[in-house]
Amino acid sequence: MRGLKAWLAAVVVAAGCGVALGDLCAKCKDKMFTTDIGACTQCKAQTCSGAFKLCPECSKKLGQCEACRASLATTKPATMPGK
Repeated sequence: MRGLKAWLAAVVVAAGCGVALGDLCAKCKDKMFTTDIGACTQCKAQTCSGAFKLCPECSKKLGQCEACRASLATTKPATMPGK
């Protein structure tokens, strides 16, 4: 019964993190991460994985990958001069 409760708690945490998932860089998006809870290095809020350095909110605010803090900046398409 204890194992079932632990599994259910992990599912609930994972489901909540899935909804609030921030961004991962191209290098990290296909990696697998632990489902334990960590702490954001910026604001100390909970992260969805003990391997993550940023919570979803800080990831979005800083434009950095939750896991490795690489920049998530995308390149804008070139515009024609004068427009």
